[in-house]
Amino acid sequence: MPPKIHFVRHVQGVHNLGHEFWYVTDPQITDKGKAQCAQLREDFPRHSSIEMVVASPLRRAIHTALEGFSPVFERCPDLKLVLNPDLQETSDFPCDIGSDVAALRKEFEENSVSLDLDLMNDSWNQKAS
Repeated sequence: MPPKIHFVRHVQGVHNLGHEFWYVTDPQITDKGKAQCAQLREDFPRHSSIEMVVASPLRRAIHTALEGFSPVFERCPDLKLVLNPDLQETSDFPCDIGSDVAALRKEFEENSVSLDLDLMNDSWNQKAS
């Protein structure tokens, strides 16, 4: 049977609070975003059938995937979150420019999160106007 693919947009990030926050590079999610992740966890009916979770390498997408699909990661402790740079925003506003691979690796591994970085390269977040 072919796989089923579920698309979820990231929850509220700091950049969604207003245009003045578009200059925050790779912003985190807000408290409202954390509540939206909790709602996703509660409302999504298929956590038990998910075999892979893929996200944009932007922090807001990573946190949405990790928090919104935490039942999947709890059920499958060896599962890594796959980061795919092709899923990132295309604008060159600072809020749409991600962190360096080394910074992401350090930040999430320090929090015991396993990331699959095989699709990433060191220039993934370099954008030209």
